[in-house]
Amino acid sequence: MDLRSHNLKQTVSAIEDLRSLVASDFHAIADQALHHVEQLKQNCDHDWAVNQKAYASVCNLMEGQLKSLFEFYAKNNPLLAQIQFNHDKETFSLTAWNKLLSSLDLVLRSVSLFNFTETLDVKLMKGHLVVSGKLKKFKLGPELRVKTYALIRQFLALESVFTYDVMEMGGEAYLSLRFDYSHRAELRLDFSTNQGKNLSFSNILSNYEVTNLEKFREVKHLCLEVDSSYQLYEREMIPEEYFQAFYSSEANFSVFHFSFLFRPISLIIPMRGDLSVSGLQNQAYVDFFSLINK
Repeated sequence: MDLRSHNLKQTVSAIEDLRSLVASDFHAIADQALHHVEQLKQNCDHDWAVNQKAYASVCNLMEGQLKSLFEFYAKNNPLLAQIQFNHDKETFSLTAWNKLLSSLDLVLRSVSLFNFTETLDVKLMKGHLVVSGKLKKFKLGPELRVKTYALIRQFLALESVFTYDVMEMGGEAYLSLRFDYSHRAELRLDFSTNQGKNLSFSNILSNYEVTNLEKFREVKHLCLEVDSSYQLYEREMIPEEYFQAFYSSEANFSVFHFSFLFRPISLIIPMRGDLSVSGLQNQAYVDFFSLINK
């Protein structure tokens, strides 16, 4: 057995152990999965980039394990009847898989905070894992606030983003939990100005650019504003002047919004226009994850 096969076997074994411990404390097993996946990544990243057949086989294997894990979770949850699993292989990279596998315990802890009922939808798409379903009840108590905030911070520490969407209709609620693993260390989202000043952020930021600012008018939440001299200010809502100028062709700023449960955050950057994702290293890099994980 070559090194690649050996590491892959260890990874699968670790995930199977994690599955068997869904109802108990599985942190140590998740750490083992992380260790083996890191080995897998170091040994195989380059080979899989050029060997699409091998990469597809690995993806199929990972997806099978992930599906089995959620099926086991549903089987042990009396409120759930079934799991619907969907995926988009072409947009879930090996890097995203590595991050997902390293945070499976956090994902399951996040899902377990809510009383999902009937069918749980699990989707892999564009570097995201999205877990959605109907809730028996949607109650945001102080205990949930503390646990959710801690999980959000843990995902950010792993350079991933955990957000949510909720729709409430007729006394029922439909909740989607989104786990974004699309960050790539070699990619940058670059902002340039005519004055020659440049800022560079993680490519993950592009997933959260606001196109309809009006829905945030007078909504109190943490707003991080970077001014023209690159000083950072905290506001309790998005300032009114940005709403007035947002749709103007002369507007020179970008707004990004993160729907963190209990603590949504907006980020305003004093540049706007064509944003490019590149591997340039001559920009002033801003650690986005540390910036909002305070």
